[in-house]
Amino acid sequence: MDIKKIFKVAREQTNTSKEKYTDEQLIVDLNFLYQRIWRELVARDENYFWTWRKTDIKENKSEYRIEEITGTQSGMYTIKEVLLNGESLPLLSDNEAKSWKKGWQILDDHIILNWTPQEDQTQALKVVGIQTVNDLTLYDTESAIFPWHSTLRVLDEVLIMGLCAKIREGKNDFDKADRAEAKFEQRLNQVLARLTQRVQSVFYTNLEY
Repeated sequence: MDIKKIFKVAREQTNTSKEKYTDEQLIVDLNFLYQRIWRELVARDENYFWTWRKTDIKENKSEYRIEEITGTQSGMYTIKEVLLNGESLPLLSDNEAKSWKKGWQILDDHIILNWTPQEDQTQALKVVGIQTVNDLTLYDTESAIFPWHSTLRVLDEVLIMGLCAKIREGKNDFDKADRAEAKFEQRLNQVLARLTQRVQSVFYTNLEY
């Protein structure tokens, strides 16, 4: 489902009109739920978000902003490995960074190389890690909601259940909101448990070392 379809189903299930609960209100609630589900998935099996990106090495440039490498506002949750022309570079301590061997460090939102490149190298630096997620927008398609793996799209149902709880809470229908929240939590745990059992090693096959 795309965003508008998710909103339509949630409104139908709670007998709510677009005038009473606008898209702008729903997208705030949806992103709260979306980030919550992402954190739960990472805690159970971070392999869902295993990804890599390449960037050019620039002459005399030793610092590379992680967001620019990944092409996203959120960057990476965890960096697992940095490679130079296919060769893995070590993560260095402050003392090691002063040594002769090539390696990398993280400072704020930058990857820092401990040497100064002497020439440009196209797509020479590869960063492997766990992808974070950006907030959704009103115009996101189904593939943008859970782009990492098609099996995650069963979570559409969970997002709708969570939205229904939020809508009922917003309508001050607290008894129904509490029941809806309990159903959401139960279903979320069921789906996460099933997903964790199904996916353990698929994501490593696409890293192209």
